[in-house]
Amino acid sequence: MGVNINNTGFYLRGCALYSIFYVFCLYHNPSGITFPLFVAGTVVMFRLFAARRNGLQFRNAVPHECIFYEAAVLLLGISTCITDCIPMIILNKLAIFVLMNCYFLCAVYTTGGWSFAKHLCSVMRIIIGCLEFIPKPFHDAYECRKALKAARSGSDSGNTDNSDATKMHRLSISPMAKSILLGILIAVPLLLIVVWLLAGADAIFGNIISDIFNYLSVLNFDIIDMFNDIISDLYVILLMGVFAFMAAFCTWSFLCEGHMPSDNHVSAVHNPVTAITFTGILCFVYVLFCLVQFAGMTGAAALPSGCTYAEYARSGFFQLLFVCIINIIIVLACLHYYRVSRALNVILTIICGCTYIMTFSSALRMIMYIKAYNLTFLRISVLWALAAIAVIMIGILINIFRRNFNLFGYFVTAVTIIFVMFSFSRPDYVTARYNYSAMQRRLASEGYNGPDVRNDIIHLTGLSFDAAPILMNSGFENMCRKAESDSYYKNCLMEWGCKLDANEMDRKRAVPLRTFNLSRYTALCRYKGLNHY
Repeated sequence: MGVNINNTGFYLRGCALYSIFYVFCLYHNPSGITFPLFVAGTVVMFRLFAARRNGLQFRNAVPHECIFYEAAVLLLGISTCITDCIPMIILNKLAIFVLMNCYFLCAVYTTGGWSFAKHLCSVMRIIIGCLEFIPKPFHDAYECRKALKAARSGSDSGNTDNSDATKMHRLSISPMAKSILLGILIAVPLLLIVVWLLAGADAIFGNIISDIFNYLSVLNFDIIDMFNDIISDLYVILLMGVFAFMAAFCTWSFLCEGHMPSDNHVSAVHNPVTAITFTGILCFVYVLFCLVQFAGMTGAAALPSGCTYAEYARSGFFQLLFVCIINIIIVLACLHYYRVSRALNVILTIICGCTYIMTFSSALRMIMYIKAYNLTFLRISVLWALAAIAVIMIGILINIFRRNFNLFGYFVTAVTIIFVMFSFSRPDYVTARYNYSAMQRRLASEGYNGPDVRNDIIHLTGLSFDAAPILMNSGFENMCRKAESDSYYKNCLMEWGCKLDANEMDRKRAVPLRTFNLSRYTALCRYKGLNHY
């Protein structure tokens, strides 16, 4: 099958520019101010491609439902450049990746009648299906080149048609300029390698090259190290550029030509007696467990000997969380595969109610554990996950009685809103503030002696620069001094200073604003305000 030369050339050039943009934004810069710029650029490129494919204006290139996804990924991109918390940055990027795939589906396909299962399979299909199109950019580039040659030979023979290939030929680079550009591209890597080898082979020649760079006021470093750095940087830049180009072109090709899994398989036709049987048994166990939970949490039932409430809370939290997730899967499977039954709906509703009780019990257990052992990033994440489960269960309850309810849209919208709120909450700052207040209360009543105090200080000083407003102040310093951890605090400040100074030097050496991060900048300002260190 032939290719549309005009559109394909547009897509190839767009992906090439996107790869350059990708390298500029993300090279040695995982959480700088260019990250939201990269996210915005990805959305703009997709809109341009969609507008070109469908012959629409840029603002009408995607359905209005897609605006939610665009706003969500942009907010997460902004959140990434205002935090220094590595786990939060990783979660932000993972969420952006998933939301972008949902955005592609919403923009290219009519997903209104899709089931929850087909939505999930289609998202995974995009991730895997792109691999099928790895040869396509090479094939399309070859076809474009053939069309250009045909247009060139046609114009040489007096053919003056107005085809797409002829237009591409008229816009192409002249042979002389192309030859010069190719020669420069070949000469640059060869020159770097040859000069690097010659500078190492002869000390006099190496000194001459170093003197040339010093004379031009370039940084004063060894020429061998310089070329080592340049070659390694070019290698990484090349890999990043190739990856961005292939990912962009293969994803777009899959969206245009790939086939999503069909949704015409037999569903919701099985006998509900089977579901009623196994869910009824589970429902009985869940009701019994919930009664025990109520008795244990209110003190009506005695705890096991030697077990404190904090240990009791910690012991079963993750098991309860896992059971909540299993319940969600069971309810969704029953709704998808079994016919409508009033008895089944009642049992599933009871299971949802028990899941709410388990979620509440899990949250209560975690809160008890936090009161005993303070906050961490993982514990805050778990509380937000429990909130997401509680909101998801509302949609599932609606879906039990309204089978045509758009559960996937509700699921994505609810989880995205909750996650965006979590991302902007800056968990490390919340952790530092809560733990600092808890330390103040405990130290006021118990004194400043003991290893627990120093362990708390060690944990706080191990947080990211998001916690700088709490840690880099006189109150925390005085607490460390009274707890006989003053020297440790000074060492931590020195370590923070080295990291911040190194980051500032890297930022000024490159494009100054490219690696700007609000959290690190705030920490640097506070560090410079500590004049006595």
